Amino acid sequence: MTIVAAGALLTACSSPGPPGPPSASLGIVQRRPVPTSLHLVTAGGAPFAFSQLRGSVVVLAPFVTAGQAVAPLTAANFLSAEHALARAGLARRVRVVEYSVDPTVDTPARLRAYAARAGVGWTLLTGSAAEVAAVNRFFYVYAGTARAPAGAIPDWQTGTVPTTVVTHSAGYFLLGPGGDERFATAASPAVTPSSVPARLRTMLGVDGLQELNDPSVVGPTWTVADLLAGVGWLLGRSVPTG
Repeated sequence: MTIVAAGALLTACSSPGPPGPPSASLGIVQRRPVPTSLHLVTAGGAPFAFSQLRGSVVVLAPFVTAGQAVAPLTAANFLSAEHALARAGLARRVRVVEYSVDPTVDTPARLRAYAARAGVGWTLLTGSAAEVAAVNRFFYVYAGTARAPAGAIPDWQTGTVPTTVVTHSAGYFLLGPGGDERFATAASPAVTPSSVPARLRTMLGVDGLQELNDPSVVGPTWTVADLLAGVGWLLGRSVPTG
């Protein structure tokens, strides 16, 4: 009996506890209340207040629907994370949200077309230039315009090869159920090539394919495991990747 009790005690002591916060090498752990004044618009054209995200753990990322590198690769990792959360029975406790930093091009109609083309079902947001700028300012997201890289492919909707592109910060943010920003990273997605659906792979330009095959070309990176560890930290339980 003594041996059994001791064995049970050892098992209990050695069992893993809730995950800790993300490593400082990946990003910044913090607690910043998200202003209730931040508003955008959904892909359906309805007003969207960031206060609507309260009650869930939120994965938030900037993107553009015309992206040929970061956007499709981020979407691939988010899809893998969603599948892992569903397997763990946690899908209803976590929301994935992307907001466009290119409100001129990314109208609600374009967001709907992108969701269908990319095969994503999470919340996509856009807004006026002023609304998007306010969100960018709070989350310290950079957005600008640059010449399109060599090897850009035709836009998935218009069929034209872009001459300029909207560049922006990579990475994602984690919001807690109380509406606070808890973690931020500006790292780029490191994606397992086999996890990229064909519909997303066709959106990758030359730069995107290079980053897919060698993520180190863009500097610090984040993986699905990194994302799920951060989400698990806010949920108070581990989320298996497989």
